[in-house]
Amino acid sequence: MNGTRDSGDTRDVLEVQAGTAFTVALQSPSGTGYRWEVMQTPPGIDLVGRETDVVGRESGSAPDSPEGSTRAAVAVPVPGSPVVDRFTLRVAAKAEAGTAIVFGLRRSWEAEPVRTHTVTVELASGSSEPTNGPAAGHGQGG
Repeated sequence: MNGTRDSGDTRDVLEVQAGTAFTVALQSPSGTGYRWEVMQTPPGIDLVGRETDVVGRESGSAPDSPEGSTRAAVAVPVPGSPVVDRFTLRVAAKAEAGTAIVFGLRRSWEAEPVRTHTVTVELASGSSEPTNGPAAGHGQGG
């Protein structure tokens, strides 16, 4: 990635009930300094959590385990494996249908993202009581 926007800008549409939390998962290459972040959230949609994880893991022993130890194996990142940023968001009862959340892939010291991912939220018909229904995940290669 050379600091200029590429043609990898992507879009998704999610149908979500008001009051429901959902997750958007976006992939990026590790070791490049590029990370996904929320660039724009409309009124009525709140960011409630964020996690980052490495996709590729292999089993290894804990660093302080003596050879032949019976300690449980630990998952260690495989060098070069993609990183997944997971954003948990909640749609308020007052959210408007068709609103867009914009994510940007950028390095912390750069002003503009090199790629964007837009999620348009459509309100599902049905009960508007808050639930913690199944999360919707979306992955993008980096």
